[in-house]
Amino acid sequence: MTLRGSTAPALLKELLQYDPRPAQNGLPQVKCRHDYTTNYNASTLPELDERPDQNTYWTVSCICQECRCHLGLAIDFRACLAPCPNPDFPLHHFVMQSDSDAPNGIFNFRCSASDCQAALFTGVRQPILSPQDIFLLTDTQALKTRFEKAAVVHPGLQEQKPVNSLKTFASYIRDSLLNDTNKKVPVQNKRFMLSLGENAGDLLERLCFSHTSPETGTDNEYWFLPKPLDSSGQVIDNDLKTLLENTRDELGILVKQRPEPEKWSVGENSQRGPSSLKDLERVLGMLDCAYPNQTPVVPLNSAPLCQIASYAPL
Repeated sequence: MTLRGSTAPALLKELLQYDPRPAQNGLPQVKCRHDYTTNYNASTLPELDERPDQNTYWTVSCICQECRCHLGLAIDFRACLAPCPNPDFPLHHFVMQSDSDAPNGIFNFRCSASDCQAALFTGVRQPILSPQDIFLLTDTQALKTRFEKAAVVHPGLQEQKPVNSLKTFASYIRDSLLNDTNKKVPVQNKRFMLSLGENAGDLLERLCFSHTSPETGTDNEYWFLPKPLDSSGQVIDNDLKTLLENTRDELGILVKQRPEPEKWSVGENSQRGPSSLKDLERVLGMLDCAYPNQTPVVPLNSAPLCQIASYAPL
């Protein structure tokens, strides 16, 4: 692929507009006007008025509050002599590197300013929870079927609402992020039967839950929660930890998107974090430019950045 270049504002604009979700049932996907918020626990952001130096590595992790797409951005200044912005380059000008070296949908750029050369890594990913997963958790007929089966084992149960299924599943994900390495859920647990049931195997296995067969002579059957941490709380699988954190955040968004009467029934509010825009602009040096009246020096032979679909992650 021919390398293409863009200033930081133009690149950010395309990242914020890009929607990686595929068509559903042969129909074009309605593009989302993303509403990203920052996951501060998974981000390393500059302090107020902090300027980058040769020890700087910043990251921003974001999730769209509408479609649940994930945007990740990391910028590495550790090989820079004079990071942008500076008197000659008041804005970064990023050139995309070869997309043949783009593992896991992460695409990399480098600032073309000779004394900057900051490395930028970006990715926009589809939601983890598919429409089929959400149907499993929230469809009223699926809930009714699970209730009828659970009531045979646990007489006197009350039917639950979709929001209860979402919150129960979110609680399992949160528990898996604690350093309890032996956490398990009985298959005939009331909440499990109502919220997930026997058809949730594919979803659970994708999130690294593990299943045990019934013990000999008993009906004891369990799902063990994923284990991204060891018993001391140290991370042993960072990719799994990130997957679970992102799933937890998606479930939180789905809860907030439920009808108000449902949310009231479980004491849920609709508060959300601030927009990610300023965090992204700060990391890309767009708010820290000390030379606003100068025109950026753009290297020759650089073309406008193509539509982000040409280097779309996933």
